[in-house]
Amino acid sequence: MAQDYDVLVVGAGAAGIAAARKLTQKNKKVKLLEARDRVGGRTQTINFHGTPYDLGAQFLHSASINPMVGIAEGLGMTVARLKMDWNSSRIPDRYGNAERREIIGTIDAFFELMESPQDQDISVGALLDRLPDQTYRPFVEAIWTWISSREARDCSVLDAQRYNDTHEDWQIPTGYGHLIKTLSEGLDVSLSCPVSVIRKTVSGVEAESASGTLRAEKVIVAVPSNLLIRGALRFEPGLPAGIREAVESVPMGNAGKLLFRIAKPHPDLGKSARLRVSVTDPGTPSYHVSAFGAPVLMGFFGGASARDLENAGTDTWADHALEGLKALLGSDIEKHLADPLATGWTADPFSQGGYSAATAGLAHLRPRLAEPFDERIFLAGEHCSVDFYSTVHGAWLTGERAAGWACGEGL
Repeated sequence: MAQDYDVLVVGAGAAGIAAARKLTQKNKKVKLLEARDRVGGRTQTINFHGTPYDLGAQFLHSASINPMVGIAEGLGMTVARLKMDWNSSRIPDRYGNAERREIIGTIDAFFELMESPQDQDISVGALLDRLPDQTYRPFVEAIWTWISSREARDCSVLDAQRYNDTHEDWQIPTGYGHLIKTLSEGLDVSLSCPVSVIRKTVSGVEAESASGTLRAEKVIVAVPSNLLIRGALRFEPGLPAGIREAVESVPMGNAGKLLFRIAKPHPDLGKSARLRVSVTDPGTPSYHVSAFGAPVLMGFFGGASARDLENAGTDTWADHALEGLKALLGSDIEKHLADPLATGWTADPFSQGGYSAATAGLAHLRPRLAEPFDERIFLAGEHCSVDFYSTVHGAWLTGERAAGWACGEGL
């Protein structure tokens, strides 16, 4: 049976766009299928009261070795080489200097433990049990949810140790989502076209989509791990048992942002201010003021707290946030903040979560996703990256790698 395309790419996030671009450059006939009515996946830049702001991925992590830096600058976009000193964030005034030193000491002790060799793949929670002082453990647990989007008790230490972090977190003033959207220009993309089934045939593959059945020689599946785990996209026949097991080992947690417009200047909401509401609540958020002078305060929530607040709705989420900010900055802070906007990545049927983190005891399975397992079906996405998982550039590199496999490279 004649094929419609050389390669189908399912998912127009960073990984899918990277794959489609490379295949197009190699003169392959490619169709990029996206379930949403936009490209970008978990990157999305919006206009928030006159300023571009990223609802999803925001930072170019490990920036000096991040290929997206050169790509953005090659397109004429500015990359702000910011120094993000995360530990300098404001701690509530009720803590004196001695307690502040203890809090920072607890954080430092945790990350020292994270760098220590491990005999077995224990959970990050088990590592936290080794902290000599447990007083401020809840704050470290909150920090971990911001990093991984999952609770410490669930996450693998060995998986975390494989992550290649240069501690450089730069930004694109016009938005990370804007960059990814720009990189999709010129590609053959079908939007609002979810794929429900990928089927191997005698001569190739078929994709059952909202636009009907599409046929190709090969397919690259670049959708979030939770969609595969929960069966939103199925394979006929099913994925090999070892690959299925690997996908299930790297589920996505929950990550969410709550934006406020700074309607009235406040002395504690100056440019690039970073605030931490509580050091005794494992669900506490991290607040950041726009580094580019825009009057925007963003609260970042991770783990179960992000899920529960998203489910509660924007109004409840905003009320909860304001109560914490009042305790930190005073009761009049409410007069300075307006127009809350909340993300909904967990409820979004095409993401179903934040980003991947390997389950404790299963870190050895993620590397299976970094190798080809079939001559026609290839996986891509941040969950398929061993050392840059949970990032846009990690997704991008896996997309390029899968495109190479589809062209016979490395098989």
